[in-house]
Amino acid sequence: MEFIELKGISFTYPDGTEALTDISLSIGKGQRIAVLGENGSGKSTLFFIISGLLKANRGSYQIDGKSIAGTRDRKSLVGKVGLTFQNPDVQIFAPTVYQEVAFGPVNLGLDRNEIKRRTFQALDSTGMRHLKDRHVQYLSYGQKKRLAIADILAMETEILILDEPFAWLDRKGQEDMDDILDELTDSGKTVIISTHDPDFAWRWAGEIILFGAGRVIGAGSSEEIFHNREILDEAGISQPGVIKMASALGLQGPIPGTIDKLAEKIVEEEKVAI
Repeated sequence: MEFIELKGISFTYPDGTEALTDISLSIGKGQRIAVLGENGSGKSTLFFIISGLLKANRGSYQIDGKSIAGTRDRKSLVGKVGLTFQNPDVQIFAPTVYQEVAFGPVNLGLDRNEIKRRTFQALDSTGMRHLKDRHVQYLSYGQKKRLAIADILAMETEILILDEPFAWLDRKGQEDMDDILDELTDSGKTVIISTHDPDFAWRWAGEIILFGAGRVIGAGSSEEIFHNREILDEAGISQPGVIKMASALGLQGPIPGTIDKLAEKIVEEEKVAI
């Protein structure tokens, strides 16, 4: 049985915009999923449905074998699914960093020691502990992104959905986010990310979902998807640069995740040949 199971999901907004059409997906526990597609392709709407913020007009949705009927089942998703928005400012509201992260555990009715444990653990995981007393309006954009992730980590959710976590981050912020994502997936959590960056998706994700005009154009391993030029073109997504370079050089065998790793492989193979 798959951890997340969507069958025939469709959703139309009140203004008549058809955002999702007959979406069927299966996602296993502990997977690294990257969702790619052009703006308006339906990625965020899918995330809202999985997290219980929207109810599908048609179709069925299950997590761990339990049916999720819609927003009325939102409470059943607490501790299961956490969502961060592309813009962290829309979900951060407490005065200080500590109060922001502690808000969720407090509302679960946990005792003081458990609230403190969860809050500090989430802050440690995102590298925010040293900022626990800082007022949130004085945080950088990258720090706010990390704070939003700490919010859902404190709820100890099994599934984390991150909508464009790298958007508008500088290089240092991107490196910090990389480290956080690796730690999350290494801990066994299921992490689903939307991104416009095929290079990141190639080096990080195990599974890829391609969206286009509210439909799933392709879903499968990163190897399957990124070597299929036809469906990439249909989704408006480029091949990762490392695959293009390996192809241009006529290299055989597994392709590393980054250009740097590819260069190391080339040097090593030349040494062996010599």
